[in-house]
Amino acid sequence: MTHPLSRTLVGAAAATLALVLLTDAAHAQFAVGTRDLSLTNTTGQGSASIAVRTHYPAATAGSNVAVLPRQGGWPVVVFLHGFTAQGNNYGLLCRDLAAAGYVVVAHNTMQFDNQGQEYDGRAQYPALVALNATAGSPFAGALDMSRAGLVGHSMGGGNVGNVLANNPGFRCGIGLAPVPPRGNNGALVQVPMALIVGTGDTVTPLASNTQPYYDGLTAWRGVKVLYVLNGEANHTNVPGYALFGTASSSPSYERAKSVTLGMLDAWLRGNSSGLENVVGPTARSETRLVSLSHQWQSPAVWAAGPIRVGLTTRVSMGSEAGACGALAAATFAPNPVPTAFGDLMLDGPSAYVAFSGIAGAEKRYDGSVAVPNDVALVGVRVPLQAYGTVGGALALGGITELVVAN
Repeated sequence: MTHPLSRTLVGAAAATLALVLLTDAAHAQFAVGTRDLSLTNTTGQGSASIAVRTHYPAATAGSNVAVLPRQGGWPVVVFLHGFTAQGNNYGLLCRDLAAAGYVVVAHNTMQFDNQGQEYDGRAQYPALVALNATAGSPFAGALDMSRAGLVGHSMGGGNVGNVLANNPGFRCGIGLAPVPPRGNNGALVQVPMALIVGTGDTVTPLASNTQPYYDGLTAWRGVKVLYVLNGEANHTNVPGYALFGTASSSPSYERAKSVTLGMLDAWLRGNSSGLENVVGPTARSETRLVSLSHQWQSPAVWAAGPIRVGLTTRVSMGSEAGACGALAAATFAPNPVPTAFGDLMLDGPSAYVAFSGIAGAEKRYDGSVAVPNDVALVGVRVPLQAYGTVGGALALGGITELVVAN
């Protein structure tokens, strides 16, 4: 269904709206630099010095080259390796995430110590905050530690949950072919989470590892996701692991990478279009997909792709089954406005219902927006806020902006 959101686009052609999210339209592919560092652990638990290999956007590829400057710094991904492995064994994934605009920090400590890896994972956050604030360091001012995520494989995937149970500041977590967290730690995780596994995994099988991990996440925020690939996806190709050299890409790796990037984009960049590759029709169109389970704690809205002049683009609302939609307005509110349904993030007097429908079994409703063929609309921004059904009641949810491109 095409809603009259285009009238807002026409009316806003001359308006300048405040940008409240870090939105990157599509992934520019950056050259990737690498640098080995030793981070000082000040927590008193784990390694006194944490050896890491960093992958980061650079002007030219190479070892120990300068980080490409970016105002406010780059979003950060800390990567936790599997049992017996090192971060160096995941060069394919680390480079691909860095090429997409993330500083990736993969640790090379605690190959055989599960508890120790948890401690080092927690310690990396304050260590990176200190590194970013140290004048003369190669990453001084280059890290946006307010936008940091945690990714791990196998033992490291379980430790994503263990670290987030005592979260030092990470905004989302992703487990690739993970073992479960220890004890009841999954129930303490309070950030968006995605778990990715293949039915070909005989090391950490779905039924005894990833499924109970997902079921044990009871306090997550935003969304929790369980993405299950078929028998082609095994314990090593999902994360792009290689014991020696660099792993070769595979369809299983590429899909797992797409889900991972979608989560990172949505929760670290504020680019809600990343959800298309996590829970949207694109995620569901994967021919190797066996099942996709997810639950919403907060409704979300995202566009399937760039909003362009003269084209119609699908816009999706995610919520639990029931009524859902999105509000539009001329601008965002300067401060959240409390309501009976949660905080309204839009300008109240100009807000109206842009989309409305019913989320079904896939926990999603699709609308569309048609942009008139008028180049004067390029650059116009239209704020949206999702609403939907959570716990049987309507609730306001996440925000995004439609930004018109040529």
